[in-house]
Amino acid sequence: MTKLEPRPYRQYESSFHPEAVFIYQKGSEPVTARAFFDRIKSSDSLGAGFVQTMHYLSNILIRLDGNQAVVQSSIFAQHLISAQCSDHPPNFPNLGKDYGLLIGARYYDLFTRRNGLWRIASRELTYEWDARIYPSQVRGPLASDRKLVPSDLWDYKLSG
Repeated sequence: MTKLEPRPYRQYESSFHPEAVFIYQKGSEPVTARAFFDRIKSSDSLGAGFVQTMHYLSNILIRLDGNQAVVQSSIFAQHLISAQCSDHPPNFPNLGKDYGLLIGARYYDLFTRRNGLWRIASRELTYEWDARIYPSQVRGPLASDRKLVPSDLWDYKLSG
C-alpha cells in the first residue's frame, strides 16, 4: 500500500492569479500572494502563534465590468493566540499569556477573468477595529479541549 504524503495547504493557488499582489495593511509594501502565504506559515511568523483562527466574510459588494470585478468584503475574524506567539504589533502583540483577538476589517479585491477563470489579481486588507479577550471569557469545546478555559464553563446547563 502506498503511503499518502500530506499536501501543503495551497488554497491560495485556486483563489489568486500566480502574480497576484497582496497588501497586508494600508501603507505596507505589496508582495505576491504566494510570498505572503508562504511567510505566514513559517515558524517565526505571526501564524505560528495561532492556536485557532476563523474568518467570516459578509456584506460582499461586487462591481462587475467585463473581465474585471472590484469587490469589497467585510471581515470578522477570531484568533486564539498563544503566549509563545512572536511579537507582531500593533495587531498581534505578544502579551506573555494566551488571549483571544476579535478583528473587524475589509478586503478590497480586484478579480480578473483569464481563460474563463475568475481569480484575485490584487487584495488589500484594511483593519477597522480589534478587541482583545482573555481565556476566562472564552467558552466552547475548542477552548476547553485546548485547556484555555475550564471545561465546566462549557458543560453548564441552562435552566428553564
